[in-house]
Amino acid sequence: MTDKEMAAKKAAPKKTMAKRPAAKPMNVHVVIDRSGSMQGIRDDAIGGFNTFLKDTKGPGQKWWVWLFDTQGIDLIQDGVASSKVDKLTTENFVPRAGTPLYDAVGSAIAKAKQVRKTKLNILMVLTDGQENSSKEWTAAAVKKELTRLADEENWQVIFVAVGAEAWDETARFDMGVVIRNTRSKKSLGRAYGSVASASMDYAMEGAPRKVSWDIDDDGEASGSKAF
Repeated sequence: MTDKEMAAKKAAPKKTMAKRPAAKPMNVHVVIDRSGSMQGIRDDAIGGFNTFLKDTKGPGQKWWVWLFDTQGIDLIQDGVASSKVDKLTTENFVPRAGTPLYDAVGSAIAKAKQVRKTKLNILMVLTDGQENSSKEWTAAAVKKELTRLADEENWQVIFVAVGAEAWDETARFDMGVVIRNTRSKKSLGRAYGSVASASMDYAMEGAPRKVSWDIDDDGEASGSKAF
């Protein structure tokens, strides 16, 4: 390179990478199915949640984590800073009993409305089965509340539906991000990665999305949007 070419290179403006806006304070509410049918994917569910936590957590976040089955709808993390949220383990996540899905989501909604102090709120639900034992909430009541929160208060609602029975259940809720995946490790891994991506996009952009896609056994995604 000649001296003239080197001088021209130094004088040329340097390319800069566009920076994404910083993530904003956010409340994250996670509702996880702990019913007996989850036993077959217990390790994947544990690893998936822990990965989701690692990839999503950031300053200014508070987390509420629920585990549910017919023996209890348990709030195991109550407004905890993301850096202090406990990971799931085989000791604190033991599948059992039935699936009161609507009551669990309803409980999370009621709690979230009490503690809401930020403009950004995520509600993520993971289930692998159909509702079979709720006593207080109906599908219509849950959908009405979720629709209001999404449309009027800018909430990002995310459903992760594992297997055909759960696919039927999420069809009742035509909103937010819906991920329909199989019980394979690759499919589950892609699903949790997609949830983390959707959550962080929402945290940085402040705009909830309404998208859906299917993830096959090989982890390949198709639909209106695939992260």
